[in-house]
Amino acid sequence: MNRASKPRRASESHRVLKRLAPAAVVLLLLLVFAGCASLTSSRTVMPLNNRDTVELDAAQTAELMTASGFSRRETIANGPDLRNALAVSGAAQIRRGSGVMALFVAEDS
Repeated sequence: MNRASKPRRASESHRVLKRLAPAAVVLLLLLVFAGCASLTSSRTVMPLNNRDTVELDAAQTAELMTASGFSRRETIANGPDLRNALAVSGAAQIRRGSGVMALFVAEDS
């Protein structure tokens, strides 16, 4: 009787694993995509459309951000994106959470 019950238990656990596998895969995919979504939604430099553009070098961008009150870490993290946004779009805002921390606009004078 013991021998007959062992294969039955093994087949039951196999069925349970077979039923849980798709749910586990879906859960794993949801976790991966949720992580990706949180990374992309925390984007801090948002390009804005403007008529004028400006090309700054790295030192100018760092000086501009430092004068605006950004820390060295924030300047390193957001400087390249700000520089690109000003060169391509002409304006950018730097966001933290749901608030706008700074607005940079190129102006031909």
